[in-house]
Amino acid sequence: KLWDARQKAQNRATSVIRGHKGGVTAFATRDARGGAVGSILTGDESGVVRAWDPRHAAAGPVALAHAHMGKVTAIAPLQRSDMTASAGQDCVIRVLRLDGERGGDISLCGHLSDITSLAVLQDDTKGREPVGSLVSGSDDGYIRVWSGGVVVNDVREPWRCVSNTRAHIGAVSCMTTDAGTAKRSSVLSFKSNESVKDAANKMLLSASVDHSFASWKLSTLNSSWLPSTMSAPAKDCAFNATCSIIEGPRRRLFTGDRFGTIRATICPE
Repeated sequence: KLWDARQKAQNRATSVIRGHKGGVTAFATRDARGGAVGSILTGDESGVVRAWDPRHAAAGPVALAHAHMGKVTAIAPLQRSDMTASAGQDCVIRVLRLDGERGGDISLCGHLSDITSLAVLQDDTKGREPVGSLVSGSDDGYIRVWSGGVVVNDVREPWRCVSNTRAHIGAVSCMTTDAGTAKRSSVLSFKSNESVKDAANKMLLSASVDHSFASWKLSTLNSSWLPSTMSAPAKDCAFNATCSIIEGPRRRLFTGDRFGTIRATICPE
C-alpha cells in the first residue's frame, strides 16, 4: 500500500500496488525534481523488479525487468538516469534498464552469501550507459565496492569490484553516505587501488544486524578497506536487529528487535 502521512489516519492509504508474484521483498523510491517521489521501485520473490507511478499505482507497473534467479533482496535507483541497481538471492548485482526483458547485460558477481544491502555511491550517468559506483553488503558481513562505465581513451571501462572487506560479524543490514550520492562536482575516481579523489570529507556508513555501526572514509578506499570508526553493539543487545535505518547527515543508526525495542546509536567522529 501507499500511504500519505499528511492525511488523517482513516484516509492515509491512498492506493494499493498489485501485480507481484509472491511477496514484495525489496522497495525503493526514485526522486523527482523538487524532492518529490518520482517513481516507486519494487522487487519480489520471483526476481522481477518493477517501477510504478505513485499517482497511478493501481493501474499497474510502468516498467519491469526479469532481473534475478530467486527473490530480489535490495534495490538502489540511480537518481540521474532511468537505470536501477538491484541485488538478489542469487548473489548477483544487476545494473538494470527496465526494458521488459532481462534489463541488459551488466551482472556483478563476487559475493559468496546473500546480498542484504545495496547503495549508490556515485551516479554520473549522462547517456544510456550507466557510469558510477555502488556498494553492496552481504549476509556474511562483507562489503564490496563496484565501479564502472567511465570512458578512458575512448574505451568504456567495464564494471568491476574495486574493494572487498569484512565489515561486520553479522549480516550487513543497511548502508548510506553521510551526504547523499556524490555530485558531479566531487566525482569518485576508481583506478586500480588508488584512493578516491575529491571525496576527502565523504563517508560511507554501514550497519549490521549485530547492532554494530561503522564509518568508512571514501578518500582511503582501496582493495582492503578498513573502517575509520566502529561502534560496537551495546552489552544489552542480546538479539539481532530485525529492522535498521541510517540517518546519514546526522550519522545516526536506528534499530528495532523482535521484542519491540528501538535503539539509537551515534557513529563517533
